[in-house]
Amino acid sequence: MSQENVEVVRRLLEACNRRDWDAMLETGDPEIEIVTLMSGTHRGHGAWRRLVEQMAEEVSGFQFVPQDLIDVDQDRVVAVTRWVGTGGTSGIAVPDTTIGFVYTFREGLVTRQEHFRNKAEALAAVGLEEAMSENVELVRSIYADWERGDFSGAAWADPEIEFVGTEGPTPGTWIGAAEMARAWGEILSAFTEFRVVAENYRELDDGRVLALHDWSGHGKSSRLSVERMRTKSACVFHIRHGRVTTLHTYWNRDRALADLGLAE
Repeated sequence: MSQENVEVVRRLLEACNRRDWDAMLETGDPEIEIVTLMSGTHRGHGAWRRLVEQMAEEVSGFQFVPQDLIDVDQDRVVAVTRWVGTGGTSGIAVPDTTIGFVYTFREGLVTRQEHFRNKAEALAAVGLEEAMSENVELVRSIYADWERGDFSGAAWADPEIEFVGTEGPTPGTWIGAAEMARAWGEILSAFTEFRVVAENYRELDDGRVLALHDWSGHGKSSRLSVERMRTKSACVFHIRHGRVTTLHTYWNRDRALADLGLAE
């Protein structure tokens, strides 16, 4: 039954995303319990419908884009989603946000849908922990410096690291830690208050880690804020023996996902 439950969650999210409330309600028990982050607990089909209708009014075009559906046991499924949309009044795009759900089932119907701020919290709620490999820990430590605006460190880099820039202000390929530092210098020299904020880390295999992040800063010549441009970006780290051997930077996150065969 567990795999069937995963498919029910998939249908639920698809119905919600296309605003087919009747199809969405068909996946839930009439006395379903919806536990939200912001507005407390809602019970029953009527309350569930009102909740999503209100969300549709407040956030135009909202979508819960499935990133991962995890079969926990016979009665529970964890869904990790990316929430996107546009403010109904402001017209401003809502920042991409990871939302976790835990679905509890009985006889093929969802009896409880509980919301969580991220994947880690959702997994913890069902007694699971997201393993953090040494490679992911290394990438996380690199981003900790970058998020402070410190791009000077390179102890993590192999002496012959290949640094590849795709698109962006200075595309190209540089070999060696010194050349990578020079390339970073060219990028940073064009901006003030240049920052990067990590959103998510994904271990692709034993030697590669994908990091999704946002750039922010101001162009020195135009003073145009990078935040008003396409800033959803990514890096792919190739790691061997605790050192980064290749760092592939993508200005456009969609290009990274497409190159990795992860395009949605």
